[in-house]
Amino acid sequence: MEKQGHSVTVKGLIWIQVESDAGSAKANKAYLKNLSILISDLEKVVGNKDFKIILGVDEQHPKVVAHPGIIEAQQAYVKKNPKRAIYTSMIGLKKADSTHLLPESLEEHGERLFEAYKKINP
Repeated sequence: MEKQGHSVTVKGLIWIQVESDAGSAKANKAYLKNLSILISDLEKVVGNKDFKIILGVDEQHPKVVAHPGIIEAQQAYVKKNPKRAIYTSMIGLKKADSTHLLPESLEEHGERLFEAYKKINP
């Protein structure tokens, strides 16, 4: 893009993905460390250590219910980085199956993400 005269600045990361990690006790235990490495690596790639981070997980997913350490890890990251990161919830969003949201819930989830971004990026 730079060759075409454009510049790109990463302003945020939305990370709503961990159901697979929640299914493994080993991955669940290592999640906070792995999340921190992911964010650190992304900072290096995009050359920006100030982008905002929105974290979340489907707390209703059976794997997450069985292994809630993922939720605790994301919340611990936010606690260490309160000006930069925020945790969002999917509680109450209606689902088509154990993994996928219904269309109206996708819209609500998007609104929740936008509100979260505004809180950490006033």
